[in-house]
Amino acid sequence: SSGINAEWPLRPGAEEITRQIQAAMPRGIRGQRMEADKVEAEYRQISEETYSNIKDLERTVDVLKTDVVKRKVRLDPVQLESMEKELQSYSQNVTHMNTTFDTLKESLKKVMKEELEIIVN
Repeated sequence: SSGINAEWPLRPGAEEITRQIQAAMPRGIRGQRMEADKVEAEYRQISEETYSNIKDLERTVDVLKTDVVKRKVRLDPVQLESMEKELQSYSQNVTHMNTTFDTLKESLKKVMKEELEIIVN
């Protein structure tokens, strides 16, 4: 399957995401909003790619299952190991997405609160 692979540890962690958003603070609330929007767009892209890759892996497993059950085909251990590594990679992506989401949620709450204060005042 295509997309995200196991060599993807270059993605930023929660601390880096927080740092990126805080680095925008001297530019004011607009800068903070732009940075949070950028992180959100990256989050959505990673989410969509990971979901697509998981669906592809699921289809592959279904095909292999049918081959084993109906056609009595023996599975190649190398292929199974490769699929296991893919699944581990996707699991890491989901864990990273959960961390990113929590950080993003807190940043957006702060930005929206400040934006609301500007609107009200």
